[in-house]
Amino acid sequence: MSRRSLTLLKNLARNANGSGIQTRSVTYMPRPGDGAPRAVTLIPGDGIGPLVTNAVEQVMEAMHAPIFFEKYDVHGEMSRVPPEVMESIRKNKVCLKGGLKTPVGGGVSSLNVQLRKELDLFASLVNCFNLPGLPTRHENVDIVVIRENTEGEYAGLEHEVVPGVVESLKVITKFCSERIAKYAFEYAYLNNRKKVTAVHKANIMKLADGLFLESCREVAKKYPSITYNEIIVDNCCMQLVAKPEQFDVMVTPNLYGNLVANTAAGIAGGTGVMPGGNVGKDKIVLENKANPVALLLSSAMMLRHLQFPSFADRLETAVKKVIAEGKCRTKDLGGTSTTQEVVDALKLYPIRIRKFEPKPGPLPAQLVTRGNLIHHNSSSSSSGRLSWRRSLTPENTIPLFPSSSSSSLNRERSIVVPVTCSAAAVNLAPGTPVRPTSILVVGATGTLGRQIVRRALDEGYDVRCLVRPRPAPADFLRDWGATVVNADLSKPETIPATLVGIHTVIDCATGRPEEPIKTVDWEGKVALIQCAKAMGIQKYVFYSIHNCDKHPEVPLMEIKYCTEKFLQESGLNHITIRLCGFMQGLIGQYAVPILEEKSVWGTDAPTRVAYMDTQDIARLTLIALRNEKINGKLLTFAGPRAWTTQEVITLCERLAGQDANVTTVPVSVLRVTRQLTRFFQWTNDVADRLAFSEVLSSDTVFSAPMTETNSLLGVDQKDMVTLEKYLQDYFSNILKKLKDLKAQSKQSDIYF
Repeated sequence: MSRRSLTLLKNLARNANGSGIQTRSVTYMPRPGDGAPRAVTLIPGDGIGPLVTNAVEQVMEAMHAPIFFEKYDVHGEMSRVPPEVMESIRKNKVCLKGGLKTPVGGGVSSLNVQLRKELDLFASLVNCFNLPGLPTRHENVDIVVIRENTEGEYAGLEHEVVPGVVESLKVITKFCSERIAKYAFEYAYLNNRKKVTAVHKANIMKLADGLFLESCREVAKKYPSITYNEIIVDNCCMQLVAKPEQFDVMVTPNLYGNLVANTAAGIAGGTGVMPGGNVGKDKIVLENKANPVALLLSSAMMLRHLQFPSFADRLETAVKKVIAEGKCRTKDLGGTSTTQEVVDALKLYPIRIRKFEPKPGPLPAQLVTRGNLIHHNSSSSSSGRLSWRRSLTPENTIPLFPSSSSSSLNRERSIVVPVTCSAAAVNLAPGTPVRPTSILVVGATGTLGRQIVRRALDEGYDVRCLVRPRPAPADFLRDWGATVVNADLSKPETIPATLVGIHTVIDCATGRPEEPIKTVDWEGKVALIQCAKAMGIQKYVFYSIHNCDKHPEVPLMEIKYCTEKFLQESGLNHITIRLCGFMQGLIGQYAVPILEEKSVWGTDAPTRVAYMDTQDIARLTLIALRNEKINGKLLTFAGPRAWTTQEVITLCERLAGQDANVTTVPVSVLRVTRQLTRFFQWTNDVADRLAFSEVLSSDTVFSAPMTETNSLLGVDQKDMVTLEKYLQDYFSNILKKLKDLKAQSKQSDIYF
């Protein structure tokens, strides 16, 4: 394989857990956010405006969108928009607006125009696209019309020269023309659009529209990857009704944009289903035309603008699904349904939008101020074992654990290492409501954690992710729709605040390779369990290792077993899940090295591991979470079949179509290395991890029958992803991408 493909392979390997393909949104530019709730100014408006804005309010509440509305009554017959409304929009920077009636003639100014001028909403954006299930004359329509909003014929510069003669001025400036052109090209670039078309009438209005075209051409030079062309407005209208699929992004002066946008909307299904809004430098006003679908899709634009793209995706998906089913449509779409019936259909849409009624549950008014847990670890003997016991100071006001002496798990020779969980008092009002769907995922950035987050979000849970503070924030979690909070299990005082309002904790965290093995996996977990107990957490899910109770000589496995016992004795309602191995880990360990023609490391031991897809683990976990019969149980998750290292390598070779450079490390070498690292204090953690590697390289089977577990969870073994299928999908995807890239690169290769 060519070395030119190595960088690509590494990038593709990082996306092995997902599709690796970014789909383009039909609404607004995707941006990651901090997950904090946002205020939105709401103007119901006139006519059917209050009806459709109320529909949006209901849907937002049903999907638990992190926004709240500030509602104001504004009507078209008013002379001006009230100052308090303008102040609210400037403060919130986002406004959702129903239609405001503008009297025809009579010299009455439009409040819509006033809003655009005073807020400098220079860009009007309308997205016209085919909705699945809604029949139209043309298919593959996906047009974004971006119109200059502040000048041109709509500037309102009119006067009566003499009785019977009225002069209306069309004003075009270089500043506004460049600004709208930059917005159009930047929108196209960020949304993976390929072409921008400038609409004009410069053949007649040579100066005004000529200046507009000149500005567009100058901006286009800065975006060489985007095709730029120009079209006269009358020809544009003809081309729109004949071949609308040829257009992508269209940028226009004010009047032309109004005509072109409505024409494009009519071709794609009508103005009642096309989302749109007016955008300024830091503000956006989203409007409704008629049908509630338009304002709901405009609300998706709003959610994306507010940096909640996951919620926007859910709303768009639900709207498209309801329309595609055809059972619930308003009269303008050929149906007989009312607005409320459309809303009810959206709220009932499974998985993507689910409404959960909150079940209040009291939280303690204060936290335990000090609690010491003491565990024992032997460092003087290879056969030493961990032990743990509790020791709570008299200062504790809330008992965390039973007082029975049987709660101690006695182990052999040991030394005492104190672990202190100190939590400053937090003022929590008694009876703080806790939704049963609120989940805290600990270790959300890991291989398993991110799958738990994705699955929980897809099933409608409110997900909060505990991550360590770091220079590169976990923006992808926020982008999915989760809330991210910073805390560190090695600093127990940071934990309690993350648990406020949480019903369930899913703990899939593990220590980093460069830090002491006990810092997170033992001391941090003990602190987390103590805080969870003090905060009244209703359920705790803990991931352990299969057969951890059979290997006390391995520190990591002993720690997992002791944590299991500690969790059991804590009194928390819990589920313990023992895992055998992840399929995802095999990509970097075997698949990528084989494709890159690098050495594949293995041992000469016949260890067998039943690898499991982390997506299946996440799915089964959430099923177990909803099954009250599983509370307090110990489950083992294993893949359909146990594999040896050599079998995995052989499978990868066959799928890759090339042989692997296998470097075999005898198990005896691992044992000697582990013994050597025990001589030095600074390499003790290396020795601990080598001990676990030694177990994985021994004559052991990491597998368990899943018949009873599948029956308990109500799942079918046939639905589990096999290792053959997982690796086959991976290699097929990678090799196809490499083939396509090589075909493309031939056009740009230079030979000497």
